[in-house]
Formats: sequence, C-alpha cells, structure tokens
Amino acid sequence: MGVRVTVAYGQGEYGAIYHRDGRRSATRFFFINYFPLIPLGGANGPFYLPSLLYALFNSWGLVALIVMLVRASNGRSTTATSVAIGFMVVLFVSWFWGGGSWRAPGMAKRNLVMGGVLMAVALAAGSYLTVETMAKQRRLAEEEAARIDRQTTPEQKANALLGMLGALQKASESGERARLKTLCDGGNLRSCTDHGQLLENGTDGARDPAQAAEIYRRTCTANEPYGCARLGFLTKYGTGIPFNAAAAFALFTKACDGGNGWGCYHLGEMTTSGLGTLKNPATAKAFYQRGCKLGFEGACNK
Repeated sequence: MGVRVTVAYGQGEYGAIYHRDGRRSATRFFFINYFPLIPLGGANGPFYLPSLLYALFNSWGLVALIVMLVRASNGRSTTATSVAIGFMVVLFVSWFWGGGSWRAPGMAKRNLVMGGVLMAVALAAGSYLTVETMAKQRRLAEEEAARIDRQTTPEQKANALLGMLGALQKASESGERARLKTLCDGGNLRSCTDHGQLLENGTDGARDPAQAAEIYRRTCTANEPYGCARLGFLTKYGTGIPFNAAAAFALFTKACDGGNGWGCYHLGEMTTSGLGTLKNPATAKAFYQRGCKLGFEGACNK
C-alpha cells in the first residue's frame, strides 16, 4: 500500500486590496502548496507593490523570521540578534503596508490593532534578545578575564604592569618631543633648548649629543641663556663635541650674565678647581651666591 502525496500548485491572486474609490488591486503568483513563489503580474495591470510585499513576507518571510529567532535564542550572537530584529521589523512594515490601512474601511481598525500587537511583540522580542546577547558577552568576558587572572603568576602581573607603565611613559615622552619641536619651529627658543636636552639625554629615541650641541649653539647665538649653559656643559665634558675648558667657561659666563643660575653654578665649580680659568675660592663663592639668587638651589649650599 503506497502513500499518496498531493502537491497543490498553480496560479492565484494574493493580497487583494480594495481602494476607497472602488478599485481593486492584487498580485498574481505561481504557488506550490499555497506558498507564493513567483510573482506573475498584477491582476489589473503591473505588480502592486504593497500586495507583493504582503504576500512574500507573510509566507517565506515568516519562515525566515522563525529560523532567525531560533538561531538567535540558541547562539545569542550579536549578528543573529540584529538580523532577527531586522526580520521582525520588515515583517511588520510589509504586513502593515500590504494590509493595514489600505484594505476595505471595515477591515482597517482590525488590521491596525493586529499591526500594533505585532509591532509590540517584535520590539519586546528584539529587546530581550539584545539584552541577553549583551549579558552573555559580558559574562564570557568576565569568565575569560578571571581564567587568565588565575593562570597568571604575580611575577607576570608585575612585568605586565611595568610594561604598561613603560609604554605610557614612552608615549608621553614621544608627545613631549613632538610638542617641543613644534614650538621650536614656531620660534620659541627655550623650547628649542628643551628639545635639544631630550636629544642629549636620549629620551624617547637614540641619544644624539652632537645634534643637541647644534641646537644649543643656535639658541645661544640667539642669546637664550639656558642654551648657552647646555652647550657649555657639553663642551666642559667633551660630550658630542671636543673638550674645551676655556670655551666652556666663556659659555657659562654668557649664560650666567643672561640670568641662568645653573650657568653661574658651573662657573663656581670651574673657578673652585681652576678649570678653564684661574683658581679663586672667593670668586667661586660669588658665582655660587649669584646662582642661588637666580633660583638654582644646588648653588645655595656652596
């Protein structure tokens, strides 16, 4: 005894809409088992878009919506949730556009109520899926963070913290070097000297005392006192440029005369030891006192 399966197929109209002026619009479909598959044309002319959407989204659109809801509720992925919400909104819009207020006056109120209920359900389901997705992602992130924390030794945590602090310091210093260079290019001489000091000390990059000396030489020539003092310091110790005690003393003198206390302090040091000048404790004490008055605290205890 065999099983007989009957498949209904053929052509028919779907989504008939009655206009207030008495006209009637519908879209003809080729259907299988009452699911519209291929639109063939309008009953009284070209396709009627509202009824076309009404037919399509109330058949296969509904099936697709159910599938997406199941996937979203199981996996709770952000993408699946978003697609499910999108299907719900599109289903409502197509239903309301194809049915809603376009049908016969006697059906308008019922369709509006049904449309409102469908919209409320769509929004509630979408909100629930969104909240559940975000909550699950937050829980997974917290669980992963806790797992990593349990597997990390105190030494590894300390090293990671030191690495973060080092990276932050480097970023800060990099920003400071760029800022000072910008100010220097704009004509701020003290910023040029400060930029040169970063090069001299190797802050945020390779140490380049020779390039720093060139910057100090330009600022000193322009009568920037601290630039003269920095250039005198490099000259005094032969860092990046040849050692020259007499030249260093002259540079520190220019810096001190320009009001730089650090330059006066170095004059006191050189006069105390007789480097680049005659040894004279009394003159050295005077240099120290002047440096202290100009605000360099290291000279106050000499």
